[in-house]
Amino acid sequence: MEVPILETPRLLLKKYDLNSYGLVFSEKSDSEIMGIFGYSEPEELEREKSLFREQYSYFFRLLAHFQLVLKETGSTIGSAGFHNWHPYHRKAELGYSLRGEQYKNKGYMSEAVGPIIQFGFETLRLHRIEAQVEPRNDVSLHMVRKFGFTEEGLLRENYFFTDHFEDSLIFRLLEPEWRKASGNVIP
Repeated sequence: MEVPILETPRLLLKKYDLNSYGLVFSEKSDSEIMGIFGYSEPEELEREKSLFREQYSYFFRLLAHFQLVLKETGSTIGSAGFHNWHPYHRKAELGYSLRGEQYKNKGYMSEAVGPIIQFGFETLRLHRIEAQVEPRNDVSLHMVRKFGFTEEGLLRENYFFTDHFEDSLIFRLLEPEWRKASGNVIP
């Protein structure tokens, strides 16, 4: 199976969809899976397996996600892409994370998110990209605003984290807004 790759100056963005994830979990050993996703702790692997079994596999919640691989070392440093992708409604939710403190504040995520947004609008034919951000996450708030997302409101107690519920700010980027701001033309 051919896995699409996007390339930036410092990163290779290797796309994994639901089928790709399924193949990884069915054909690879735990140590190989940890290498693919850039995990160093068994707990991280178990969380990924749980997400795959319980969330990614919902039939209406498709996935188009990328592993962020440093060209220089071949190390997976994080992931970014779309979940809760609804092809009929032409919308998806953007999510992203870096695997370690040593990779933060170096511009890697900004370098990855732009091409991923473009992939969403041009390849997945999305009309709307959403992002849900914890209100105190200044780095993520800066990220979505940098790419032209507009805040739409507050979702109270939107997700469970550790032992309590957290709020989320909901942001959106519509394809016509992105096209106008970036000068991109959708074929």
